[in-house]
Amino acid sequence: MNSEPCQGPAFHGRRVRSAGPSSHVAHLQGGREGGQRAGMGWRSLTAAILLISGVGVHGGIPLPDHVLYGTIALNGRAVTRMDTDVRIEARRSVHGPVLASYRMGSSSGMGEFHYQLRIPMGDRQAAATPDTAQPGDVVVILVRNAAGLQHQVSHQIVEPGAALRFDFGASLDTDGDGVPDGWELAQLGGVKGSLEGDTDGDGVSDLQEYVAGTRPTDAADVFRLATMIEGGLAHISFRALSAQGSGYEGRRRWYALESSTAMEPDRWQAVENHSRIPGMDQIVVYSRGLNGTDSAAFFRARVWLEGP
Repeated sequence: MNSEPCQGPAFHGRRVRSAGPSSHVAHLQGGREGGQRAGMGWRSLTAAILLISGVGVHGGIPLPDHVLYGTIALNGRAVTRMDTDVRIEARRSVHGPVLASYRMGSSSGMGEFHYQLRIPMGDRQAAATPDTAQPGDVVVILVRNAAGLQHQVSHQIVEPGAALRFDFGASLDTDGDGVPDGWELAQLGGVKGSLEGDTDGDGVSDLQEYVAGTRPTDAADVFRLATMIEGGLAHISFRALSAQGSGYEGRRRWYALESSTAMEPDRWQAVENHSRIPGMDQIVVYSRGLNGTDSAAFFRARVWLEGP
């Protein structure tokens, strides 16, 4: 299918302003740390070890909580701390005992939009109890309000002490910059308000890095074309990344390869069968022959997102 790509990502059912699709151009031109005090210190250390060991004999050291956090949207609207009827729960089953629960607005430290669910973990050596979880357990995360159950998802606890983000419903864009908060928190450590800046100084804006799937804090991670001449053939290639992870829910990444005989805006044409390539974490390679009559050729690749 060779339909024309949109000129920028669309979010939450509306077109948003962006710097347009990210692109990269390549030029191809056919060829080529004493005494008693120390003793006291040693005895103190030994006592501490024995004390800890004593605790272990009676039940071991509890594991740190497994933490889930994120945002919630119901019927297309962001849930806030004012929606105190909304509760997030972790249970062993839909109707099983509650392992952890959080009511929206119950902690001012979570701000306007976020929840935090702390699932208590049991001792690795102790038998499972109804109110604690063990590594490897599968729990059900439920979102309820006055109208009943709104969201439900299964979650396996692989690592105690981990903090994982779970967003329910559409990803929220609380600062209105066109990019979901989840991506900004994961990649930039906070919601910025504008992504027109270039955090890593690689010449590409943070917004364009979001579109391309590259890391905005790593100047070496950029969207680019690679070219190679071999055996009378020119090979042009690039990575086509899938749209995965926080901030890309419901979206797909697409690519196009275009060529031109001159660096002029109206001279670019799509390479045959390369105008709409789905990103699936593959390397896309286009090869063309070279001969003495070929004029200098320019190639560029474009990338854009489609989805809610």
